[in-house]
This record gives sequence, structure tokens and C-alpha cells, in this order.
Amino acid sequence: MWLKKVFKIILFIALFTMTFIAFIIGYNKYQESKREAAELEFHAKAPWKWHKKLDGVQIQTKNGKSTLRKVYLNQKLVVFATLDDNYKLIATAVFEQKCRPNSLIVTTQKFSSGEQKILRCLSSGAGLFYSTTFANTSQNYDITWDEDLDGFKVHTDFSFWNFDKLRQEVTMNKQFDIIKNK
Repeated sequence: MWLKKVFKIILFIALFTMTFIAFIIGYNKYQESKREAAELEFHAKAPWKWHKKLDGVQIQTKNGKSTLRKVYLNQKLVVFATLDDNYKLIATAVFEQKCRPNSLIVTTQKFSSGEQKILRCLSSGAGLFYSTTFANTSQNYDITWDEDLDGFKVHTDFSFWNFDKLRQEVTMNKQFDIIKNK
């Protein structure tokens, strides 16, 4: 008789524990899906999709030209990457920060030429952005962008981003240019 009671208690504890663990796992998956949705929708007028989800890199293609981006929700920062016609990496950081639309903020940071670096306010007034181009003749994107623009900081390692699709688009655009010129 007491053995039956002990068995029922153990069974109850086991079921309760399994239910609790299932709840925790389900809740964690729910939170993860909310975080992923927030990343995909962050400062997005058009839909983004995962390009390399494990590294948090997203992609969007418009008019045959793709852009990559990574969202840093905790920093309220988005880093965008495109390639120019010479395969140079153009990187843009957008900091979520209310500002006067289309205004400029001259920082104390300077280029090697002595020219000051400038943050620009989006026309919506919802953020500041800063762009830079990385010279790259070897099409090797093992680049770490580390910038501090008077408190607006960017630290992004592009070596984990997959630029193959963007490189293919640049190559295909060159092909079309040659055909057009004949």
C-alpha cells in the first residue's frame, strides 16, 4: 500500500517536472522567435530574410541588387553592406537615434587626410548614419569595422558574412554592360 503511494508521488513529480521542462523549452523557443522577428522587422520598410541565420546576417534584393545587413538590437544599430562595381565593400551603420531630419553632425574623429567624419540624420529623423568604403582589390572581405564616432560605436566582423551573391550580381551587371555597349 505505501509502495503504491510512493510510486504515485514519484510519478506525479516526474510528470510535473516534464511539464515544467516542456514549458521552459516552449517559452524559450517563443522568445527566440520574437527576437528573430524583431531583428527581421527592425527599421524595415520592406521584408528582409535570413541570409546566414547562424551569424545573424539578413538579405534583401531590390532591382537585382542585394544588400546584406546585421541588426544589433541591444545597441539599436543596423550595419548594411553592399558592393560597388569594383567589388569594394560599402558599409553603412544606422544608429537608432532621434535627430533633426537631414541634419549633419561633425564628429571629432578624422580621416587620415584630416577631414572630419560626419554623421548624417535620416530624412525621417529616426536615426543617424555613417558610411565608409573599404578598398579591396582581392575580393577578400576579412574586414573588421571598428569605429567610435564620439560614442556612436560600430564593431562588425565581415569575415563571417557571405558575399558570394553580391559578387555574382556585380559580375552579372558587368556582363550586361558589355552586351549593352556592343
